Amino acid sequence: MDKIKIFFVYFLTALIPFQVYFPVYDHKHLTMALVMGLMFFCFTFRKLKMPSSPAILVYGMFLLTITIRGIFAADKPETVKYILFLGMGLIYYQIYHYAEIKKENIVRVLVLSTLPMVLLMIYIYHHEQLELVILKQPLMKLFIEPDTLKEIFTVSYPNIQEPHRVGGFFVNSNIAALNLGLLLPIIIWLLKVARNRWKIIYGLIGSMFILAIIYTGSLGAIVALGFSGGAVGLILLFKLVRNKLPAILLGVGFLVFIFGLVLILRQSNPRLIQVQNNKDFHGRQAIWKASWQVIKNNWLFGVGFSGNTWNKYYNPEAEKFSAPLGFPPHNMFLTIWAKSGVISAGLLLLFLILKIYESGKRFFLSGEWYSLFLLGSTGWLFFQSQVENFPLMDLRIGAVFWILLALEGKQ
Repeated sequence: MDKIKIFFVYFLTALIPFQVYFPVYDHKHLTMALVMGLMFFCFTFRKLKMPSSPAILVYGMFLLTITIRGIFAADKPETVKYILFLGMGLIYYQIYHYAEIKKENIVRVLVLSTLPMVLLMIYIYHHEQLELVILKQPLMKLFIEPDTLKEIFTVSYPNIQEPHRVGGFFVNSNIAALNLGLLLPIIIWLLKVARNRWKIIYGLIGSMFILAIIYTGSLGAIVALGFSGGAVGLILLFKLVRNKLPAILLGVGFLVFIFGLVLILRQSNPRLIQVQNNKDFHGRQAIWKASWQVIKNNWLFGVGFSGNTWNKYYNPEAEKFSAPLGFPPHNMFLTIWAKSGVISAGLLLLFLILKIYESGKRFFLSGEWYSLFLLGSTGWLFFQSQVENFPLMDLRIGAVFWILLALEGKQ
């Protein structure tokens, strides 16, 4: 029985990179997703425990506020989708935190199953028309919800058809970059704990992940790389260098180096060089201004989870700022604030801050290297989410993020 359970966990892990989208807008697929969630729940029923991490408890409170707000929401299917997607993270946490499997093995499966898409992204960058050809294949309907797949070929997902950008298999190039960015610090951890030839292999894999992130053309990801890499480097310096003055001087030098590296990486993709003249950059600024006007007038409870309700409040403000109509806020915290109110947004922010603090504290007290690089992954999510809607609503990113959290503290 234990071997069957272990195989199930490995199989589930290998499938995660292909979980592009659960089409829960009709009852058939919603039922499928619920059954899947119940199966995960039953799998760990005998080992269910209250998590000791304050960050996880805060996330549970956040989920509770979303549920309470949803009771009074007009659009129940949209509300159920939010609760289901966000709750799946805690189910993943239960499975992977208590499964008796080495975390190195789980991470290896997760990284190696993502690698084929990374190689495909690198190849497609030099043969851009191939991406649309692949997305038009009937097989893609198994991975991407059919209506979403149709919208990919319209203006709804312009970044996929934009020159010098890849990531269509992830539906959105920015989400593709975030997905790879979550795994990149953990690959560096694998590089550290690996032996002999595996160090070379993980070094090559990490280099390919960085190249694929650059090829997505996501400036948010490149900035997140700089900030999360800078945070990890500074924490490491302050632990290894006991004298404060040398540590501060080395820290300043390291930050100069890391952001110099970011500027160099930015030169590798013409799309990143021209981003300040790009309509996407200026469009986000206008979206934030219009969204803030809606939030100011509905700051306590938000406007609910219905897209139509949001558009009713947002579109008149968008016209004032020449922002695109029908767009969500393009900031994770603003999105939650707009939909569920200030308490939910505050709890989400507190969750991420506590998680970063817990990982840093664990590294300082116990010297667990995994915690240091997990801090880098959490920081990456935090920084890139400033320009993305709500990446934890993407089941694949949510799964990867929660699995990485669950593995902390495992032997």
